[in-house]
Amino acid sequence: MMFDVKPTDAKAMFQAEDAAAFYAGGYANADVCAVPVFEGSNTISYELMNVGGVKSQRHEVEIYYSAKAPDFKIEVEESEASRQSISAAVTEADSTMVAKDPEMYEVNLSASDDTADTLIKERSFAYTENQRHLYYLLDGYGNLSYQQFYITDVDHTAPTAEFTVLKSATSEITAISTDSTAQNEGETDEHITNPSFEIEIRDDRNLKNANIQLIMWYRQTMDMDPTGMALITAVWSSQRISTRV
Repeated sequence: MMFDVKPTDAKAMFQAEDAAAFYAGGYANADVCAVPVFEGSNTISYELMNVGGVKSQRHEVEIYYSAKAPDFKIEVEESEASRQSISAAVTEADSTMVAKDPEMYEVNLSASDDTADTLIKERSFAYTENQRHLYYLLDGYGNLSYQQFYITDVDHTAPTAEFTVLKSATSEITAISTDSTAQNEGETDEHITNPSFEIEIRDDRNLKNANIQLIMWYRQTMDMDPTGMALITAVWSSQRISTRV
Protein backbone atom coordinates (compact mmCIF):
# COMPACT_ATOMS: atom_id res chain seq x y z
CA MET A 1 0.00 0.00 0.00
CA MET A 2 1.22 3.48 -0.83
CA PHE A 3 0.17 6.85 0.49
CA ASP A 4 0.14 10.02 -1.57
CA VAL A 5 1.75 12.54 0.75
CA LYS A 6 1.60 16.11 -0.49
CA PRO A 7 3.64 18.77 1.37
CA THR A 8 1.57 21.95 1.22
CA ASP A 9 2.55 25.55 1.87
CA ALA A 10 -0.07 26.04 4.56
CA LYS A 11 0.48 29.77 4.96
CA ALA A 12 0.40 30.63 1.26
CA MET A 13 -2.43 28.26 0.35
CA PHE A 14 -4.68 28.43 3.41
CA GLN A 15 -3.36 31.36 5.51
CA ALA A 16 -2.66 28.91 8.35
CA GLU A 17 0.03 30.19 10.71
CA ASP A 18 0.90 26.77 12.18
CA ALA A 19 0.11 23.07 11.82
CA ALA A 20 -2.65 23.21 14.46
CA ALA A 21 -4.50 25.88 12.51
CA PHE A 22 -4.14 23.86 9.33
CA TYR A 23 -5.68 20.70 10.76
CA ALA A 24 -8.35 22.68 12.61
CA GLY A 25 -9.40 24.19 9.31
CA GLY A 26 -10.22 20.80 7.84
CA TYR A 27 -7.90 21.19 4.87
CA ALA A 28 -6.64 17.59 5.08
CA ASN A 29 -8.84 14.92 3.47
CA ALA A 30 -8.82 11.22 2.76
CA ASP A 31 -7.96 11.60 -0.93
CA VAL A 32 -4.67 13.41 -0.48
CA CYS A 33 -2.59 13.24 2.66
CA ALA A 34 -1.73 16.96 2.79
CA VAL A 35 1.07 17.76 5.19
CA PRO A 36 1.50 21.42 6.16
CA VAL A 37 4.99 22.84 5.76
CA PHE A 38 6.29 26.29 6.63
CA GLU A 39 9.32 28.36 5.75
CA GLY A 40 12.47 26.74 7.08
CA SER A 41 12.89 23.32 8.72
CA ASN A 42 9.80 21.14 9.22
CA THR A 43 9.80 17.93 11.26
CA ILE A 44 7.05 15.58 10.11
CA SER A 45 6.21 12.57 12.29
CA TYR A 46 3.82 9.74 11.53
CA GLU A 47 2.55 6.44 12.96
CA LEU A 48 0.86 3.49 11.29
CA MET A 49 -2.09 1.73 12.91
CA ASN A 50 -3.93 -1.43 11.77
CA VAL A 51 -7.63 -2.21 12.18
CA GLY A 52 -6.89 -3.86 15.50
CA GLY A 53 -5.59 -0.58 16.90
CA VAL A 54 -1.96 -1.68 17.03
CA LYS A 55 0.34 1.29 16.33
CA SER A 56 3.81 1.29 14.90
CA GLN A 57 6.62 3.25 16.39
CA ARG A 58 6.74 6.94 15.52
CA HIS A 59 8.75 7.88 12.45
CA GLU A 60 10.17 11.31 11.82
CA VAL A 61 11.53 13.04 8.72
CA GLU A 62 12.83 16.56 8.31
CA ILE A 63 11.77 18.65 5.33
CA TYR A 64 13.41 21.97 4.61
CA TYR A 65 11.09 24.27 2.74
CA SER A 66 11.63 27.69 1.21
CA ALA A 67 9.22 29.98 -0.61
CA LYS A 68 11.96 32.40 -1.63
CA ALA A 69 12.36 32.81 -5.35
CA PRO A 70 15.83 31.82 -6.60
CA ASP A 71 18.35 34.50 -7.48
CA PHE A 72 18.34 34.89 -11.24
CA LYS A 73 19.94 37.51 -13.47
CA ILE A 74 20.91 37.70 -17.13
CA GLU A 75 23.09 40.55 -18.35
CA VAL A 76 22.78 41.58 -22.00
CA GLU A 77 25.63 43.23 -23.85
CA GLU A 78 25.12 46.97 -24.21
CA SER A 79 25.87 48.67 -27.49
CA GLU A 80 25.44 52.21 -28.82
CA ALA A 81 25.35 50.98 -32.42
CA SER A 82 23.80 48.13 -34.35
CA ARG A 83 25.77 44.95 -34.89
CA GLN A 84 25.25 41.48 -36.34
CA SER A 85 25.32 39.65 -32.98
CA ILE A 86 24.40 40.54 -29.39
CA SER A 87 25.71 38.43 -26.49
CA ALA A 88 24.22 37.74 -23.06
CA ALA A 89 25.24 35.67 -20.04
CA VAL A 90 23.68 34.34 -16.84
CA THR A 91 25.39 36.07 -13.92
CA GLU A 92 23.19 34.77 -11.08
CA ALA A 93 21.37 31.43 -10.76
CA ASP A 94 21.20 30.27 -7.16
CA SER A 95 18.66 28.81 -4.74
CA THR A 96 18.47 27.82 -1.06
CA MET A 97 17.58 24.31 -2.28
CA VAL A 98 20.86 22.50 -1.67
CA ALA A 99 19.76 19.01 -2.72
CA LYS A 100 18.97 19.94 -6.30
CA ASP A 101 20.39 22.58 -8.62
CA PRO A 102 17.81 24.99 -10.09
CA GLU A 103 16.88 24.42 -13.72
CA MET A 104 16.65 27.11 -16.37
CA TYR A 105 14.02 27.14 -19.12
CA GLU A 106 13.29 29.33 -22.13
CA VAL A 107 9.64 30.02 -22.81
CA ASN A 108 8.41 29.20 -26.29
CA LEU A 109 6.42 32.39 -26.87
CA SER A 110 4.65 30.97 -29.91
CA ALA A 111 3.26 27.94 -28.02
CA SER A 112 -0.10 27.92 -26.25
CA ASP A 113 1.16 26.11 -23.12
CA ASP A 114 4.38 25.56 -21.18
CA THR A 115 4.96 22.00 -22.44
CA ALA A 116 7.09 23.42 -25.24
CA ASP A 117 9.43 25.29 -22.88
CA THR A 118 13.04 24.29 -23.47
CA LEU A 119 15.46 23.21 -20.74
CA ILE A 120 18.59 25.34 -21.14
CA LYS A 121 21.99 24.04 -20.05
CA GLU A 122 24.03 26.89 -21.54
CA ARG A 123 24.76 29.99 -19.50
CA SER A 124 25.98 32.27 -22.29
CA PHE A 125 24.24 33.17 -25.54
CA ALA A 126 24.75 34.97 -28.84
CA TYR A 127 21.65 36.34 -30.56
CA THR A 128 21.65 37.05 -34.29
CA GLU A 129 18.00 38.06 -34.64
CA ASN A 130 15.88 40.77 -33.04
CA GLN A 131 13.20 39.27 -30.80
CA ARG A 132 11.86 38.95 -27.28
CA HIS A 133 13.36 36.39 -24.89
CA LEU A 134 11.79 35.05 -21.69
CA TYR A 135 13.65 32.70 -19.33
CA TYR A 136 12.75 31.34 -15.91
CA LEU A 137 14.67 29.54 -13.18
CA LEU A 138 12.87 26.74 -11.33
CA ASP A 139 14.20 25.43 -8.02
CA GLY A 140 13.44 22.20 -6.20
CA TYR A 141 10.59 23.80 -4.23
CA GLY A 142 8.79 24.93 -7.37
CA ASN A 143 9.75 28.59 -6.89
CA LEU A 144 10.24 30.62 -10.06
CA SER A 145 12.24 33.67 -11.08
CA TYR A 146 11.82 35.30 -14.49
CA GLN A 147 14.12 37.30 -16.74
CA GLN A 148 12.78 38.99 -19.85
CA PHE A 149 14.55 41.21 -22.37
CA TYR A 150 14.35 42.33 -25.98
CA ILE A 151 17.11 42.11 -28.59
CA THR A 152 16.67 45.11 -30.90
CA ASP A 153 20.11 46.14 -32.17
CA VAL A 154 20.91 43.27 -34.54
CA ASP A 155 21.31 44.49 -38.12
CA HIS A 156 22.03 42.39 -41.21
CA THR A 157 20.83 44.86 -43.86
CA ALA A 158 23.52 46.70 -45.80
CA PRO A 159 23.05 50.47 -46.16
CA THR A 160 22.74 52.11 -49.56
CA ALA A 161 24.54 55.20 -50.86
CA GLU A 162 23.75 57.48 -53.78
CA PHE A 163 25.61 60.44 -55.27
CA THR A 164 23.22 63.38 -55.09
CA VAL A 165 25.60 66.17 -56.12
CA LEU A 166 28.69 65.59 -58.27
CA LYS A 167 30.92 68.42 -59.52
CA SER A 168 33.86 67.64 -61.78
CA ALA A 169 37.19 69.38 -61.56
CA THR A 170 37.35 72.68 -63.47
CA SER A 171 40.23 74.68 -64.92
CA GLU A 172 40.44 78.47 -64.58
CA ILE A 173 43.03 80.56 -66.47
CA THR A 174 43.85 84.00 -65.17
CA ALA A 175 46.38 86.62 -66.29
CA ILE A 176 49.31 87.01 -63.94
CA SER A 177 49.66 90.75 -64.59
CA THR A 178 48.16 93.42 -66.76
CA ASP A 179 51.10 95.80 -66.34
CA SER A 180 52.59 96.26 -69.84
CA THR A 181 55.93 97.15 -68.35
CA ALA A 182 56.26 93.93 -66.35
CA GLN A 183 58.61 91.23 -67.59
CA ASN A 184 55.86 88.59 -67.42
CA GLU A 185 53.47 90.52 -69.58
CA GLY A 186 50.99 88.25 -71.24
CA GLU A 187 51.65 85.23 -69.03
CA THR A 188 48.74 83.39 -67.48
CA ASP A 189 48.18 81.11 -64.48
CA GLU A 190 46.05 77.98 -64.65
CA HIS A 191 44.16 77.03 -61.48
CA ILE A 192 42.33 73.69 -61.18
CA THR A 193 39.53 73.35 -58.64
CA ASN A 194 39.10 69.98 -56.94
CA PRO A 195 36.04 67.89 -57.72
CA SER A 196 33.37 67.63 -55.05
CA PHE A 197 30.40 65.39 -54.35
CA GLU A 198 27.66 64.68 -51.84
CA ILE A 199 26.45 61.21 -50.90
CA GLU A 200 23.06 60.38 -49.43
CA ILE A 201 23.19 57.30 -47.19
CA ARG A 202 20.03 55.33 -46.43
CA ASP A 203 19.48 52.49 -43.99
CA ASP A 204 16.55 50.82 -42.27
CA ARG A 205 18.22 51.58 -38.92
CA ASN A 206 18.74 54.84 -37.11
CA LEU A 207 22.03 56.29 -38.36
CA LYS A 208 22.67 58.24 -35.16
CA ASN A 209 26.16 57.38 -33.87
CA ALA A 210 26.68 55.14 -36.89
CA ASN A 211 30.24 54.56 -38.01
CA ILE A 212 30.05 55.19 -41.76
CA GLN A 213 32.92 53.88 -43.87
CA LEU A 214 33.14 54.63 -47.58
CA ILE A 215 35.69 53.04 -49.90
CA MET A 216 36.35 55.40 -52.80
CA TRP A 217 37.88 53.92 -55.96
CA TYR A 218 39.60 56.19 -58.47
CA ARG A 219 41.88 55.79 -61.51
CA GLN A 220 45.06 57.60 -62.40
CA THR A 221 46.17 57.57 -66.05
CA MET A 222 49.32 58.60 -67.92
CA ASP A 223 49.02 59.37 -71.60
CA MET A 224 51.73 58.59 -74.12
CA ASP A 225 54.07 61.57 -74.54
CA PRO A 226 54.94 63.06 -77.98
CA THR A 227 58.25 61.17 -78.17
CA GLY A 228 56.38 57.87 -78.00
CA MET A 229 58.68 56.65 -75.21
CA ALA A 230 56.17 56.59 -72.34
CA LEU A 231 53.69 53.78 -72.07
CA ILE A 232 50.02 54.29 -71.29
CA THR A 233 49.35 53.07 -67.78
CA ALA A 234 46.26 52.87 -65.61
CA VAL A 235 46.43 52.50 -61.85
CA TRP A 236 43.39 51.78 -59.71
CA SER A 237 43.58 52.98 -56.14
CA SER A 238 41.24 53.09 -53.18
CA GLN A 239 40.79 55.27 -50.12
CA ARG A 240 38.75 54.45 -47.02
CA ILE A 241 36.83 57.35 -45.54
CA SER A 242 35.45 56.93 -42.01
CA THR A 243 33.08 59.34 -40.34
CA ARG A 244 30.34 59.39 -37.75
CA VAL A 245 26.81 60.63 -38.34
